[in-house]
Amino acid sequence: MLDVLDETLDALASEQSRLQGRLRVSLPSEIGPQLFGAAVADFACRHPAVDLRCSTSLAGPETGLEDLDLAVVVGRGDLPDSACVVKPMLSLPSVVVAAPSVIAAHGSPVRIEALEALPCITTVGVLEGRPWRFVGAGGHPTSLRVQERLRVDSGTLALAAARCGVGFAIVVEAACRDLIARGELVRVALDRRGRAATTLCCVSAAPALAGDRAGVH
Repeated sequence: MLDVLDETLDALASEQSRLQGRLRVSLPSEIGPQLFGAAVADFACRHPAVDLRCSTSLAGPETGLEDLDLAVVVGRGDLPDSACVVKPMLSLPSVVVAAPSVIAAHGSPVRIEALEALPCITTVGVLEGRPWRFVGAGGHPTSLRVQERLRVDSGTLALAAARCGVGFAIVVEAACRDLIARGELVRVALDRRGRAATTLCCVSAAPALAGDRAGVH
């Protein structure tokens, strides 16, 4: 997984003796710093002339890369059309979680259809704001239209809202494992599993980096 990011960053520097310019990178908020922070820091150390700008967001490839050169994003299901170059990196299991207070108030649903009548938290940057996707019978995808109590653009915000009892959320399991273990969130056992989130490396067709002949933008 990290090899894909390393290779992509190095590819931006290929055939240039000294890389310089501005490189705009985005990482997913809930898992990006933990998984990819070291790779980004290593790149910065190896290319001190690069003006590296790194942010955390959950924007998917469908939002475009107009203001970015490289983005590691999270999505579920088929890839949308995109002008950028997209490389799959890792498949991450997704789970539905809620605070104990939400389970006490609404019960723990068993069928995924029950979620449509319950308060839910939606991340708008994932698949056009429709992250509630599950694997149905025979492996076929199923999509739900839930009651959106809250819409956010960050997995970290979704987890924070879920912990506070706003509603049910579908998130990457690795991002909430410790919260589940501590009892701050409850994993909801449903009749269908959440569709895995795919970590993607998206590269703009025209990165802003330049070789020795160009200065910092």
